[in-house]
Amino acid sequence: MKKVSKPIAIVMALVLTLGAFAANALAAEKVYAHPEGIFTLAGGQDISSAKPVAIGELVYGALEAEGKAVYKIYSEKAQELRLDFDSATPVNVTVSTSDEAATPYTETNKTHFSSNIQLENANYYITVENYAAPVTPPADDNTGDDNTGDDNTGDDNTGSDNTGDSTNPQSAALDLTLNAEDEEEAAVNEFKFSTSVSEMEKEIRVDCNHKSAELVAGQSLQLKLSNFNIENINYFWRVLDDETTLLVDESEIVKVSQDGLVTVQPNSENFNKDTEVKVQAVMYYLNELWTKTVTIKAVPANVFLNPYYDSTEDNCLVLGEGASRVITATTNLKDARITWSTEDAEIATVTAGGKVTGVSIGKTYIKASVKVGEVSVSRRVLVDVKQNHVSVMGIAFDTHSDEIRVNEDKTVAYTFETAPAGKNPTNAKVTFTSSDPAIATVDADGKVTGVAVGTATITVTSEDGQYSDTCTFTIKEAIPNWLMVIIAPFRMIYNLIMMIIGK
Repeated sequence: MKKVSKPIAIVMALVLTLGAFAANALAAEKVYAHPEGIFTLAGGQDISSAKPVAIGELVYGALEAEGKAVYKIYSEKAQELRLDFDSATPVNVTVSTSDEAATPYTETNKTHFSSNIQLENANYYITVENYAAPVTPPADDNTGDDNTGDDNTGDDNTGSDNTGDSTNPQSAALDLTLNAEDEEEAAVNEFKFSTSVSEMEKEIRVDCNHKSAELVAGQSLQLKLSNFNIENINYFWRVLDDETTLLVDESEIVKVSQDGLVTVQPNSENFNKDTEVKVQAVMYYLNELWTKTVTIKAVPANVFLNPYYDSTEDNCLVLGEGASRVITATTNLKDARITWSTEDAEIATVTAGGKVTGVSIGKTYIKASVKVGEVSVSRRVLVDVKQNHVSVMGIAFDTHSDEIRVNEDKTVAYTFETAPAGKNPTNAKVTFTSSDPAIATVDADGKVTGVAVGTATITVTSEDGQYSDTCTFTIKEAIPNWLMVIIAPFRMIYNLIMMIIGK
């Protein structure tokens, strides 16, 4: 849990005299945007609609002429409440446990309230009627230095945790909340009052159901606070602006509702890569700002291709006429269905499974697209169907099983399937691998050498199209040296005959 340092708290207190107040919302219906960009907690019209207020909070309310605002506080034990605020005209204030119950405090037709009220273990309701904003003398009016725009809530000095220095506040009279000369706003009377009791908690302690989360564009997450050590504390949620990211507006990437529903927005010009955004719950207590921060990793929606091609000449899909390639597309959007399309089916076609086929000479684009709700994303691939380009359509060993002895070698033969058919491929590069080099090795030219008794699978893979085939080699024991001496002449004669007959 974090709070601002004392100097900032003092600045905030001064700003409050001009109407700047941040932070009173337990749920969405309890937050009202103030014209100056601060937050107002509107009271209820009766006990049933009273707005909860934590003891020790500063309350900034709005009251229509001849109206009434009711707030609710809870006292956990017998203790003393201090209520202190000013009004420009006589106003009625009542503190009661219910409409019918005896009221521990009732004052009518007063303009200044500064009273200590004895509370028991119960809910209490503060009712304010016929309030009008007080007017300060011009000499003391600092409205010219209206710093309400510099609401330091964004300067969250949470690293300077001064919770150990917190003391019980002495509630003081609060001054100007509405400029009496402002006729446009004179119809709404605004007031502030603060409440404090003895033995108050010195700091807010609260849990959040998430410390951090990763969300893809379009996804939402409900943030919830719980286990408060202060009853009925009011709070609201906001997105923090990171001043180091000048070109990025975090509030345009992540939205948070007043009740903590976080939603990552669709991709945009500035939201095209993973972005960390801080979301805060903001509370005002003991005249200081307290926060609970959650880190959201916002991830743009994306389509991933395998093999990867793009829309440039340097990494396009080159095909011969009649040749095909299958591109696998996946997405990080949950429950999304990928659709394929082509700009010119006379040059290249694409199936629903991503199989691209060159039809005639030319260039066109194919596209893999996904859409979920308001979030959509696509990946475009340039297809170049070239004249005289021969694509590999398959590869196969001449035999799929063979055998050699330890220390013997044999070069494996293979053939290509191509499009157009019967021609040598434009790209004839291949690679060979052995499943067990301890049994048999294979070099770049396909020469297999026996190493130890056993079996090993040799694989050939074409660079063009990544087609492959396998051949299983059985490695037998080496022939003894004495036997090699005997059969060597016969082997030479056999090899000579094979050369003569062309095998």
